Amino acid sequence: MGRKENEFISLPLNIFEDKRLNALDISLLASFFFLLKEEKGTLQVEIESLINRLEISRSQLKSGLERLHRFGWIRVEDFNKIQAARIELYINIPDLVQDPYNQPGSRIAKSWNRYFGNRLIKYEEVQELKKFVLDGMEEELVLKVMEYSGLRADNPFHYTRAILLDLYRRGVLTLEDYNKAKGKGEADGQHFSEDDRRKEARAEQKHARFKAEEYR
Repeated sequence: MGRKENEFISLPLNIFEDKRLNALDISLLASFFFLLKEEKGTLQVEIESLINRLEISRSQLKSGLERLHRFGWIRVEDFNKIQAARIELYINIPDLVQDPYNQPGSRIAKSWNRYFGNRLIKYEEVQELKKFVLDGMEEELVLKVMEYSGLRADNPFHYTRAILLDLYRRGVLTLEDYNKAKGKGEADGQHFSEDDRRKEARAEQKHARFKAEEYR
């Protein structure tokens, strides 16, 4: 039996106040709350039906569920079941921090001079690093890489960004993941140093050319 035309969904206000959520996150949550029809609870989700409804791939669904799990919106006991016909989710509404100076990524700006010395703090560079946090990376990991880069690079921002990009592409998003990779020789200078110093040098050269052209 189809749903009535006047049937509607009531979404928690926190969805629209949580600045970490992207369009896919919101679409997933809207689907979950529509099916659940309650503020919290356990939901059995038909994988294929959800994929078809949102027109996404299975890997996109898995990535979205992992993000919502990290953000506290859902709890998933076993992500491997994403390959099955259905998956069980516990739907939650996390408490959001109301202090504007304690939002995700706020400690990046506060720690800038501590880790990067006298390098001039730039809004766009802070936002670039903050985006990693908004995309699901632990802020503690970003701060750890900032500290590491500040001790080793002439331009610690470019070095930090290069390392974070590499970590993000490899799915290293938490300090725990980072420490495991480090133990295998896949983190810090053992894995990044030579390649990322080249990236840093190229970025600096590009920046220098841009500035030269700007002031001609």
